[in-house]
Amino acid sequence: MKGFYIIISIIYGLIFYGYIDTDFDLLYTFATMGVYLASNILYFWKKKNIVNFEFFFALAFFCACFLTYFIVKEGEGFAYFTFSSNPSLVRGIALAMVGYHCYLCGLLSIKTTYKSKKINIDSLRMSKNAAFWSNIICILTFCIFIAFGGINVLYIYSGEASREGDYMGVLLYWILAYSVAAFANFSSMNFDTSKGVIANVFSFDKLFVINTLIITIFLLMSGYRSQAMQVILPLLICFSVFVKQISARNVFVILICGMMLMVIIGMTRSGGEFESDLSYITYFRDFNAANSSLGFFIDEVERKGITGGSNYIPQVLSIVPYLQSIVSNFVDFDTFATPSSRYFTWNFDSDSGLGTNIIADIYYTFGFVGVVVLMFILGRMCTVFSTYKNKYYFLVYIIFTGNAIFSARVEFPYVLRMLAWGCLFLFAVNFFSKPKSRICIH
Repeated sequence: MKGFYIIISIIYGLIFYGYIDTDFDLLYTFATMGVYLASNILYFWKKKNIVNFEFFFALAFFCACFLTYFIVKEGEGFAYFTFSSNPSLVRGIALAMVGYHCYLCGLLSIKTTYKSKKINIDSLRMSKNAAFWSNIICILTFCIFIAFGGINVLYIYSGEASREGDYMGVLLYWILAYSVAAFANFSSMNFDTSKGVIANVFSFDKLFVINTLIITIFLLMSGYRSQAMQVILPLLICFSVFVKQISARNVFVILICGMMLMVIIGMTRSGGEFESDLSYITYFRDFNAANSSLGFFIDEVERKGITGGSNYIPQVLSIVPYLQSIVSNFVDFDTFATPSSRYFTWNFDSDSGLGTNIIADIYYTFGFVGVVVLMFILGRMCTVFSTYKNKYYFLVYIIFTGNAIFSARVEFPYVLRMLAWGCLFLFAVNFFSKPKSRICIH
């Protein structure tokens, strides 16, 4: 199977470099989608559990790289997406296919014996004391978020508040703290699968139930769809591992209901009123922008070359709060390349962030070789951490999965800060929950 993916990568690599004469048309698009579908069927065919990063990333990748070609009409959305013979569109699809199949090769690069090793749930178990401290840290993070002005998040889409406040950064930490709390609370419970889901929910620590209600209501009211998925997907992973494996049918039911909810949120978040006169393309504008960035950055690299990685330096520094500000006193960040999402937004002179595309971002940074290497590494990392070798492996994987829907339309290093702080929160939980040794004086 890995050999098949390599062959597909080579074919689309040839298309990307123009050795195969092909125009952007419906035939090419449908042929490519057929290959994409076949590749995923081959990968998921024998998998019993599809509640994982790979499944949600496959859906997101399709939306971020290919969806717009089916839904955009002449004169709507970005002008980049009209059916034409623009070679950048052909090359964009081909580059995305190369990247995705290198990622699939990365998923399959680990030896079968290591990959199929039975998960030791006991190694993931945490104490009731750990669950308690995780809930306390989650509540404290929420209080810090509110103290930094987090209530303003509710008014961003209505135009009454700005995205630039410090509370946006703290929102991320609150979501991470909740993910750790979900892991700790699920792993500390002994679930009775003979009882219904509701009965088991009431057996959770009351603090965790309160945390869940607060973050769910807050995110729904704020209209942040991506952040809502960062909460929901880790919950699904924890439920699947510690309670009961979720069937494929139920996964699709959850997905359909989730998509309907996301559309409703998108239609109402601007001012709390239902906007029924919107064009259908409006519901897909986030992915429309991600799609258009592929062709855009291919053209930009042709004109200006790659950045070589300087655009990633500020993102790596952001792992430590305020480190960027400190370093900026000694280093002129203006000499660095602009992050792809900001660069793309500026070129379209948009009032709101357009995001980017993971393939476009890597190509903008390291070129074609970067797409091959980094997407392979992404696949390999996902397979390694999906073994749930220890608590930190599991946490990294659920954070990866929480960002699966979002990761296809952000910069490649976007998740680094989340991984670092998620592990820090887990370390704090383990530290505070450890039984303190007592010194006895005789």
